[in-house]
Amino acid sequence: MTLSDGSVVVTNDGYGENSLMRIDPERARVVWRVPLSAAWLGLARTGRDWRDTVWASGGPTNRVYRFAWQGGASWIRDSVALADSGAKVYPAGLVLLPRQGLVAVVGNLSDSIYFIDAATLRRRGAVPVGHRPYSAVGDNSSLYVSNWGDSTVTVIDLSVSPPVRRSALFVGPHPSALALRGSELLVALAGANGVARVDLATGQVREQLTVALAPQAPPGSDPNALALSPDGHTLYVALAGSNAVAVVRLGAKGMRVAGLIPVGWYPTAVAASADGRTLYVANGKGTGSGANPDGRYIGNIISGSVSVIPVPDSAGLQRYTSQVYALSPFSNARLRPATRSSDRPPELKHVVYIIRENRTYDQVFGDVARGNGDARLAIFDNAVTPNAHAIAGRWVLFDNFYVNGEVSADGHEWTDRAFASDYNEKTWPQIYSNRRKWDLTSGEDLANPGGTYLWDAALRQKLWVVNFGEMTDSDDDSTATRSARTNIPGLKDITATNYPGFVLAIPDTTRARLFADSVA
Repeated sequence: MTLSDGSVVVTNDGYGENSLMRIDPERARVVWRVPLSAAWLGLARTGRDWRDTVWASGGPTNRVYRFAWQGGASWIRDSVALADSGAKVYPAGLVLLPRQGLVAVVGNLSDSIYFIDAATLRRRGAVPVGHRPYSAVGDNSSLYVSNWGDSTVTVIDLSVSPPVRRSALFVGPHPSALALRGSELLVALAGANGVARVDLATGQVREQLTVALAPQAPPGSDPNALALSPDGHTLYVALAGSNAVAVVRLGAKGMRVAGLIPVGWYPTAVAASADGRTLYVANGKGTGSGANPDGRYIGNIISGSVSVIPVPDSAGLQRYTSQVYALSPFSNARLRPATRSSDRPPELKHVVYIIRENRTYDQVFGDVARGNGDARLAIFDNAVTPNAHAIAGRWVLFDNFYVNGEVSADGHEWTDRAFASDYNEKTWPQIYSNRRKWDLTSGEDLANPGGTYLWDAALRQKLWVVNFGEMTDSDDDSTATRSARTNIPGLKDITATNYPGFVLAIPDTTRARLFADSVA
């Protein structure tokens, strides 16, 4: 988000200390920073002539912060609570409604939107919306709320007091970011690699454009942030799963992807400067994580970044587009080697898929000479893990993993379905820092999309599948019978209920015996 002086304001919503930061794009420096106990997603501003007011959502605090900029480094800060700190509200996206003198704040966990008096900070009521609302935009008469957990946008009538819910528009899977363009609403569809163009007069989706790098690509591009150029002719779409921004031309006859701009890892916000000449892109994971031989926790290694990009001309956009494709596994030949018939293994009868977590390849197999590893990082080498090394030596060694999993939450998703959703990626840092409760194995489509997992694919091929412990829970009581239970629809009928779920007190030797007894 830009201020009236052209500087950029962002919130840091990650695992570590959260904060509000002001960035000087000319010097590429953070010039002001204020720590926050928590922040999440929502950011808006009003004002001009170096007298801006910035609003930020406080996530688990259930508060909304207001910062009045007095010029230079002088800010006046206050806040308002939407509910008690223990209530399930979780302020997310917010939008200013100048005509009504209100601030509308999305309650991500309460399925509601709240109204605050912008002058007095008094609460002015709430309106129920759809499931897991994410962001909101508004005009003089209506407010539009994207419902991340379903496929709708809620329309709220602002012409009456208090505002009332008018309708819900079906737009497509997991709508996230929104942008208003006259009588049209543009919607980023995180669950469909697309952008929907909604005619607000009819409430119908007029057009849906695929913004994935490949037309037939499965969901994974994660369009999750939108910004319009000042003239309204171009839409910039942040593609978190592709590390790129799609440049979409908006015409009377339709939308088209004019090109792609490479950015950092997992872009989550995009904004255009007032003159339209510069793009600002917030990259949730910066330039990556890397090895941690010093023992630092992975959540503290990942640092976000902001890309400052002069808007390219046609030739520059073409070069940028080529660069995006060159960096993508959809086009990099090294990631898609040709398979010869002589390379194919003999017919397989059984596949035993063993999931080991919390360790990188190098930490365990970095000492294996025939693999592409780093022995300096092998803290659990052959002397510590002889069984794992014996399995790798006897059967097969997979030594190159092109995945984005950092912790168990997204790592299991990458392991089980080769992708972690934007809901997973945007909430695990809050969950792991004790700012949000775990709900990533709830079985809801937002967290665990149906039909997308390895076992779903196997069952579609009429194969026999049994699940031992994956995505299951058990009572953590050493005296109790630990029957496994799962919320994942595709696992409920194929899970061995006598095999315990995530209980660290159970040794692997016990698990091996239970597995052997089950398949004997």
